[in-house]
Amino acid sequence: GVQVLNAEEKKQLQRTVQKSEKRIGELEVQIKDMEHKMADTAFYNQPEADKLMQQYQSWKTELSNVYAEWEQAVEKLG
Repeated sequence: GVQVLNAEEKKQLQRTVQKSEKRIGELEVQIKDMEHKMADTAFYNQPEADKLMQQYQSWKTELSNVYAEWEQAVEKLG
């Protein structure tokens, strides 16, 4: 059945949606920027390449978590 939300729950879900959308936008920019850098073969010769790859992976993981959060909130809002 459809869950009826009170005003406070609705507000909180809307905040989650907005916060998620903002974070998704930021992460997508960071990921795209990193992918652009990774397209250059010289990228992998840098001493910090491993660290950057880990950062990239953590952004990708965070992105899918934030997407899931966003999806749930949107679904609950109906």
